Amino acid sequence: MDALVGYLRGHRGARRGLSVSSVVLVLVAVGLIGYPVFTNLYEDWLQGRLGRQLDTKDLADRYRQRSLGDGDPLTDIKIPKLGVSTTVVEGTSSGALRAGAGHYPQSPLPCEGGNVAIAGHRTTYGKPFADVDKLAVGDTIDLETPVGSCIYQVSRPPSSPGRTTGRWWPTIRPPQP
Repeated sequence: MDALVGYLRGHRGARRGLSVSSVVLVLVAVGLIGYPVFTNLYEDWLQGRLGRQLDTKDLADRYRQRSLGDGDPLTDIKIPKLGVSTTVVEGTSSGALRAGAGHYPQSPLPCEGGNVAIAGHRTTYGKPFADVDKLAVGDTIDLETPVGSCIYQVSRPPSSPGRTTGRWWPTIRPPQP
């Protein structure tokens, strides 16, 4: 330890390098801690805007015509067991998923026949699906669209995360007509 202190006393550049390194490490730490906080605040602000747009006549018309654009509000998803209540947008681009959850456009619209595919974050942007692995058979998922609502039910518990994807997905039974 004395050798290190002696070296630092005799080399001004080493002291300066150590100081710069310390500042950089503090900034990196602040960034790593602050990023999730920032994304959650941004998602919260965006959800407020999307919720107001979901109840408009224009959106209902575009929903019926299947002419929604990337990032347009599509449905409110509520998962009572997890305390999830968020607006899902159309699309799964990185911009659309900043809203927290997005609908795969190639899958049926919510409350239509077939399986609806929705992607969402588990650690940032509101992390709406952070606890999706806690769903159990019989749990409900409520979807409210601009033109109606329906209730889905978990029919098989979430699978283990994929080896390469790390995704969890429960099997959901669509609403019965």
